[in-house]
Amino acid sequence: MFERFDPPLIPNPGPDDLAGAKARWAARRRRVVLALSGTSAVVVVALAALLAPSFASGDHQEHVTSAGRATTTTQPAPSTTTAPTTSTTVRRRPVTTIAPPPTTARATTRVETYSPWTSQGKLAPGIVVSQRISGTSCDMTSSFDSSPYAWRCSTADGGFYDPCFAPMGVNATEVACPNDPWSPVIMVTLSQPLANPYSATTKPRLDVPWAMLLANGERCLVIHGTGTQIGRTMFNYGCGPGYGTEPDRKTEPWTISHSPSESGPITSVVVNTAWI
Repeated sequence: MFERFDPPLIPNPGPDDLAGAKARWAARRRRVVLALSGTSAVVVVALAALLAPSFASGDHQEHVTSAGRATTTTQPAPSTTTAPTTSTTVRRRPVTTIAPPPTTARATTRVETYSPWTSQGKLAPGIVVSQRISGTSCDMTSSFDSSPYAWRCSTADGGFYDPCFAPMGVNATEVACPNDPWSPVIMVTLSQPLANPYSATTKPRLDVPWAMLLANGERCLVIHGTGTQIGRTMFNYGCGPGYGTEPDRKTEPWTISHSPSESGPITSVVVNTAWI
């Protein structure tokens, strides 16, 4: 605002009065200019505060009018309204997995056919020869082993070995005669070759194995001759110092009646391996 100043009328002013009036007038002019400058600064600051958000957000365009004055147009900010979301929780029943019970292989008695020879007519690896003797012939099939290659063979001194096992092929001149499946063999050289080492008339007999290995570790071999009777039970196998019966094959694994001595007691023992 401009303040009007009317100087007072001083009658007959002197030189000193004129000089003081000029000084006072100059001071008032300076106050008016300073007031105007402060008002302009306040206006500029206010405009800057109003325009600052628009320039900071970048949503403005500057237009120059024909008069050369710049005008600023502020664009409306895009809508940020977010559609409400719905969360759905699905509850599931816990799944319980029951592991199947562990399976155990059913024990069975292993049945083996004893043969000390390879298919090429050579002694099998691991077969140990304890003795070599002279023989004559093999005229009968074995009385103790039901293998078609098992024979009873005579010696030069009139004795015999049973069983003796012939190699595959024809005109066998040598047979291997073990005392049991886990012992060395005695080699018998025949003076009369065995024309056909395979006996077609002999069939394996599972009811009367040649030898057995029991679950208690004992080895049983069929007795050559008459067995031993304990009570009402006949024992046809010698099992070390004890005795055993023919195997019961109605269930697996096989079992035998076993007695540690001629006085008993008699118990049932599992047969792990049977040789025929």
